[in-house]
Amino acid sequence: VNGPRQRPEVICHADIHHPHLDSGVTREHIHPGAATHEVQHHLRRDFTRIGAHTFSRHAVVSRDVGGGENPGLYWLPIDGGPLEVIQHRPKVQTSIGFISDDDQAVYYLANDRAPDAYALYRWDVATKTSSAVFTEPGLWRVLDHHRRRVLLGRALGNTNIEIFELDLDTGAATPRLGQGEGHYHDARYGQGDDLIVRTD
Repeated sequence: VNGPRQRPEVICHADIHHPHLDSGVTREHIHPGAATHEVQHHLRRDFTRIGAHTFSRHAVVSRDVGGGENPGLYWLPIDGGPLEVIQHRPKVQTSIGFISDDDQAVYYLANDRAPDAYALYRWDVATKTSSAVFTEPGLWRVLDHHRRRVLLGRALGNTNIEIFELDLDTGAATPRLGQGEGHYHDARYGQGDDLIVRTD
């Protein structure tokens, strides 16, 4: 009697050689029990890396055209096909925040409102449209997320980072840690309402 058929495993990784040479994303199609696997390349003459990837047939890819240090974010079909722009604008830095737990949205940060401030946006997978989620001025970065809550770090200096928690339903950011202390803080969600914190 034959056992259940195993599905091939798809692994994506970035091939980065030099900002001015060909780089891209490699897709490896590994068949369980087989001695060989298929390899496909999506090459670009740009600096390319995988920002995040949990979708079964897609990856989110970051590209910096010509080494300009203003990367954009792209949607890449794992089975092959052209990159689809999530956001890539001149003189704007766009970076992955996270992918929603239901795989229906990509959250990303961009300094398109002011050069010294990053806003959080939601890109809808179905409609291919973006909407602003959190636009309070600041040097924000996404630290972690859990369901409808997002941990944000706000940098006030290289060693001065405060922690806030964003409620995606209300759009309100609540101070959680480090406000007014002048120290470095990093945090991740633990069990329940606990935070796992690293500080100096």
